[in-house]
Amino acid sequence: MIIERKEYLEKLIAWKDKQLIKIVTGVRRCGKSMLLEIYRNYLKEHGIEEEQIISINFEDLDYEELTDYRKLYKYLKERLIDGKMTYIFLDEIQNVTDFPKVLDSLYIKKNIDIYVTGSNAYMLSSEIATMISGRYIQIEMLPLSFKEYMESTGSMNDRGIKYAEYLQNSSFPFTLELKNQPDEIRDYLEGIYNTIVVKDIINRKKIKSYTEYLSVVIGGKTAVFTEWISGLFFFTMFFAMTAAAGSAAEEMFGVNYRVGVAVSLIICAFVMSNGMGALEILSVVLVPALIIGIAAIGGKSVGNPKILADCGGSIVLSSIIYVSYNTISTASVIVQSEDAGGKSDSLITGVICGAAMGFMGIVIGNAILSASDEAINSQLPFSAVASSLGGTYNAVYMTVFIAAVFTTAVCNGVAAVAFAVEKIHINRRKAVALLIALAAMFSAISFSDFVSKIYPLFGLAGVLQMLNTAVCFFKKN
Repeated sequence: MIIERKEYLEKLIAWKDKQLIKIVTGVRRCGKSMLLEIYRNYLKEHGIEEEQIISINFEDLDYEELTDYRKLYKYLKERLIDGKMTYIFLDEIQNVTDFPKVLDSLYIKKNIDIYVTGSNAYMLSSEIATMISGRYIQIEMLPLSFKEYMESTGSMNDRGIKYAEYLQNSSFPFTLELKNQPDEIRDYLEGIYNTIVVKDIINRKKIKSYTEYLSVVIGGKTAVFTEWISGLFFFTMFFAMTAAAGSAAEEMFGVNYRVGVAVSLIICAFVMSNGMGALEILSVVLVPALIIGIAAIGGKSVGNPKILADCGGSIVLSSIIYVSYNTISTASVIVQSEDAGGKSDSLITGVICGAAMGFMGIVIGNAILSASDEAINSQLPFSAVASSLGGTYNAVYMTVFIAAVFTTAVCNGVAAVAFAVEKIHINRRKAVALLIALAAMFSAISFSDFVSKIYPLFGLAGVLQMLNTAVCFFKKN
């Protein structure tokens, strides 16, 4: 389907034969190549001969050799026509090494009209703009406007229905070919997103680490701060989870705390050294089981909860710290996610997950506050609640809880090992050994101390991280 982009076509026509390099920029797949094709057809319809037009798309393997700027210049120079205007179209020119040198050399020659396209990440960079400064005009192209979308359907009626389709399917032209195929549209849009991240950001900036990626996204100082806080968080979470395993072994099975810690460390070391396949499968089962178990135990145990003020501390401050604490572990996941949906999807997902976590928090809090003082003061208060119920409730909770502790420990352990490998420059096995040794040493800190003293510190760090990131983001934009 050919969609006439009249607004942009008129701009090209207005700059025809002017001694300036016409650069059409825009996000990938917004229709730049098609615009040049439409413009070439226009030229032919208005008296321009085929031999006067040179068109090269550098995403076509037929022109792979021409990605060398010297070969490209020679190729174009040999095809110039004396006494006539030659129209040169160079599509996705960022694939050519040192392409500004070619543009500069062509610019100074007579009877040449140059048109190029490229992705924003390349064509708008400061170094390229400096090299061809004063020699180009930039035409910024966007995906389809709603008016263009309506025109492409062949009718200006049913605007409400079409606007809903426009929002749902996106404004990228090719999605019109995939009408009524939501799964295919989603796959197509994810492909565009991944291409932009990988080709236009990671490859161009030669990003080799999470820090470098964050430097591009939110700035150097914030990137370093975020990465180190995340790295320390992964280490601390691993230590805390092994302490939780020791506490669980002691309270649930009467096993010595140190023995429980040692067993957990051996299991974690084995899993981290031999792969995570089984752990991933286990997690799929564990999460729903844990939610169901908590809901069942919480519902069964709720009686007359104590007044929240009796527990001391600020509910508001504790809530803020706890939320910001959890943002630390999600930072790397958010910025690198390959399955990012639209804003509406993200909002709905956030509301649902937030509501679910809030509900579970209320259930757990009420269950604990309904329990005895002994349960409240336990290392694992909710475990004590489950134990008081006895029988099936206790057995189910013990099994799921211990499995959840191990999965959390291993996931954070893997992240901590990766951090150590990058920063200390040691191999993976040495990093695992270092992590296990440090965990054994920090096991002297009880799980309750981790929760009451160390967790809040990371919560405050999470607040600083969010504020710093927000400031850097607004400065850049």
